[in-house]
Amino acid sequence: MAAGFWAENAYDEGEPDRVVLCVGLKAEREGRTVWHKTWVMDAWGDARGSAMARTVSIPVALAVETVMAGDIPPGVSAAPSDPALVARWMEAAGAIAQHLERVDHLA
Repeated sequence: MAAGFWAENAYDEGEPDRVVLCVGLKAEREGRTVWHKTWVMDAWGDARGSAMARTVSIPVALAVETVMAGDIPPGVSAAPSDPALVARWMEAAGAIAQHLERVDHLA
């Protein structure tokens, strides 16, 4: 199966890579949707480097810097809930990708 995917989807020489990510989260209470948002990101390789390198290494570096600054504890934990930290990370993600959009399905 991998060989087939590679043959059908390999990049041409000089063609930039691309990362497309779509994450939807929905919370319900007593059968009613109370929170429903989707984030859509599209990044492709450019003068800054490959999309895969940017979308993996930069978020990891942000997390390491945040741990080193003492803003979050080291180790595995739930995602941060501090609105300022989340906003800072989302702003950085927007600079990494050519497109980042949040869709609020309840707005």
